[in-house]
Amino acid sequence: MIPLSLGSDSRSPVDPQAPAILLVTRDLMIESRVSGAAAAAGLRFLSTTDCLKAAGVDAPRLRLVLVDLQPGLQGLAQLVDTLQAGRHVAVVAFGSHVATALLDEARAAGCHEVLPRSRLHAGLEEMLRHYALEC
Repeated sequence: MIPLSLGSDSRSPVDPQAPAILLVTRDLMIESRVSGAAAAAGLRFLSTTDCLKAAGVDAPRLRLVLVDLQPGLQGLAQLVDTLQAGRHVAVVAFGSHVATALLDEARAAGCHEVLPRSRLHAGLEEMLRHYALEC
């Protein structure tokens, strides 16, 4: 099993059997925002720094993987293929709205959704409910 950072929020303890989300990023500000939203929604939060590590994750009840495209696409196609082969796990990529080629490449890699960073921030709580709780 790949070592991950397990997010925690002492104000909102999360059930170890709760659905999980995984964030792939190197951006601590995004990690803080997503981990707080996950805790508020009662979801387990996991994080790692690259797609190759994320592809090896064996997390029960993993429902959503959020991928920050800032570092690039290395391992994204492998991650999508791995998750689609065995489980129903949505992969949502996000990046700069001006990096249109990068966003298009993420779509071509098979991500369920590809969003500009601003849309991720604006709709994060709703997205977590949709993918992690309803799917």
